[in-house]
Amino acid sequence: PLAGPARAAMALGAGLVALADPTRADMVAAVGEATGEAALAGMMARMQRDPDGRRILAEQPRVTSATLCMPALRALPEGSFGRAYARFMDDRGF
Repeated sequence: PLAGPARAAMALGAGLVALADPTRADMVAAVGEATGEAALAGMMARMQRDPDGRRILAEQPRVTSATLCMPALRALPEGSFGRAYARFMDDRGF
């Protein structure tokens, strides 16, 4: 793992490339890796405080097209995560 100045340089360089060409998913991911440690730690702490979160962390399920039922997600209530996920995937042609 990178630390200090190397992490900052990677975040800056990758950020500039990602801003110039947002289709560069590798650079978008690099920015997330370089800057997202605190956010991920906070997310992990929140999940560990919740029974469902603890179960998800323990089971580490894979979300793939084989494990999802898109028609069921589309039928979920407006405002639910599943419905929003289905709309996101549909809007992008996945």
